[in-house]
Amino acid sequence: MCKRLLIGLVLSIQSVVSVNAYCTETLRVRVDTTLNQIFIRDALKLALSKLDRAYELQDVRVAGVLSEPRHVRLVDKGLFDIFWQTTTVKLEQQLQPIRIPIFRGLMGYRILVIPKNTQTKFDGIYHLSEFRDLRFGQSMHWPDTEILRANGLKVEVSPHFLKLYPMLKIGRFDALPRGLHQAWYELPWAESYVSEESDTGEKKVVFEIEKRLLLKYINPMYFFVSKKKPEFAKDIEKGMRLAINDGSYQRLFLSNPTIKAAILKSDIKNRTIIHLYNPLLPPETPISEKALWFDPEKEALK
Repeated sequence: MCKRLLIGLVLSIQSVVSVNAYCTETLRVRVDTTLNQIFIRDALKLALSKLDRAYELQDVRVAGVLSEPRHVRLVDKGLFDIFWQTTTVKLEQQLQPIRIPIFRGLMGYRILVIPKNTQTKFDGIYHLSEFRDLRFGQSMHWPDTEILRANGLKVEVSPHFLKLYPMLKIGRFDALPRGLHQAWYELPWAESYVSEESDTGEKKVVFEIEKRLLLKYINPMYFFVSKKKPEFAKDIEKGMRLAINDGSYQRLFLSNPTIKAAILKSDIKNRTIIHLYNPLLPPETPISEKALWFDPEKEALK
């Protein structure tokens, strides 16, 4: 009897030691080094910092341009531990989503990058039907391409994002819809990428942000992990919810220089909003959880 009790005690101690070792061990999260968006990494680090166990990001570089399908395969195979993308039904079937919008829904606020001096094309537009004579540029693999087409809009595609601004410059389409925070951030780079000099040697301004319209649809970007790693998915969700509940996630979001500047410059309240529906949106999307989504009416910036 005493021997059995001793064996049981030893096994219990070993179990506690094993759990403690797991909780104190630093777990590495392998991330594609080309996905270097500062806010997303900061958001992930914040979520992981809220947990009892320690995680650290480890950059992994893969040769070549990674399309979404290739990213999905590499996450499923375990080369990367995490990936982020706007969600679709198909993507949620392939990988495990953490259904908390990283950008708090800001990906669904789309403003237009247009060629300089073409604002008048858009001044008389108030309804979706009035958009249907225009052409819009998108990347071939972006979910937005299918969303725009499902709403009756004409879309010109490129297999590579880098080609979109040169295509806009030469008139292959009339406007390039981008996320609110993306458009303002990309504009200086885009000007430099397609730059040309005037007769006086000055750089010509090629693009501008359309001044009065906003396309809006529900289009959350999530973190995704392999379905073989359900505990990791639970940890990310737990960390993100802890950060949202204590307000640190909202503070990180609104203090990010790119996001803050984009919200202020875009003047959302004074834009005409054109609502689109998203046929790719999974039914599990947490639309009713108001704390997860940015509300420009309640979160005014100064």
